[in-house]
Amino acid sequence: KWIKMDFAYYALFPETLHNPEKTASEAFHDAMLVIRDAIGPETFFLSISAMGLCMDTADGSRTTLDNEPIWGDDYGAGIKVSQRSASHRYYLNQLWINHPDLLFYRPNPFGLTLNEARAWTSQVALMGSIVKLGETYTDMRDHPEWLAMVRPIIPIYPHSARPLDLFELMSPETWVLPVTREGRLWHVVGLFNWGKNKNLVTSEYFDDEPRTKTLEWSMMGRSPDETLLLFDAWERTCEWADGPSWSAEIPARAERVLVVRAVPEEPEVVFTTRHLFGGAMEVSDEVFVEGEVAALGFQLSNPAGFEVTVYVAGAGMDPTAVMTPANATLEPGPCDGIWAVTFTPTEDVTSVQVQF
Repeated sequence: KWIKMDFAYYALFPETLHNPEKTASEAFHDAMLVIRDAIGPETFFLSISAMGLCMDTADGSRTTLDNEPIWGDDYGAGIKVSQRSASHRYYLNQLWINHPDLLFYRPNPFGLTLNEARAWTSQVALMGSIVKLGETYTDMRDHPEWLAMVRPIIPIYPHSARPLDLFELMSPETWVLPVTREGRLWHVVGLFNWGKNKNLVTSEYFDDEPRTKTLEWSMMGRSPDETLLLFDAWERTCEWADGPSWSAEIPARAERVLVVRAVPEEPEVVFTTRHLFGGAMEVSDEVFVEGEVAALGFQLSNPAGFEVTVYVAGAGMDPTAVMTPANATLEPGPCDGIWAVTFTPTEDVTSVQVQF
């Protein structure tokens, strides 16, 4: 169940109150408690109002103004304005689930390019935010390229990345998220080029042009002489990179989302086409068993009938076969030591076993 309380700001400006001994803020907070009690603890309560008065009652809160399907650098309700507001309030995800308003994909009548739409989708995913569509279900159905951007971010990973340049750039462009699952740790990094931007320290302005963005190993607490696997989450390419840093030129109004992993000590899943964060939400019960027949086994959540590819790092070993599911294919992956297991599941959860 879901309750959305919208546009409640005006309740803070009453001419009279039932209890004249109460301030407007006290009366507002009392009303929030009444709503919370009435809907019960199992109903998700989304507040679009004065955030401070909702911190002990709401399950989610809007962190931006309403947005529209336009880029909008410095004014109005464009994506850039929402990005700045949401970035400066990212830390509130420790209180509730942040809501940076809508995802848009339409190109007309004002519209977004697919690059712009993907950049905003990536930002919402990295902030662990509520995913809310500004497009109709029929339009999403008629545009599979839009739907292909939404599917990999759901379910959302329930933690926010940290903007490392929050106090440097007006629109933060370097986001790092530690991801954990079943004792494993890796990082998802978002390197953005928001186009027009400003360095708040030097007052330098940046225009809508390509820029080189750099990922320092130290940003993730990694050793500078370490080799890391960089898996491009959208492009589904990868490379093994030596430290202490890695750089790429990123076009204006675009991004690179990288799943960053250490060199594995044993075979493991490093990415799937099901989720942008490389196994954070869709993989479970992962274990590698050595023996006469060594095998990597795990459970994969993926809707039945939709093809999925799982990328496995061999850790110096080559897989010889996929034992389950029976319809899976095994092929070399996009970089050395990575293998691709592709199949169309018949159930929503599939047991996968890869023999080495």
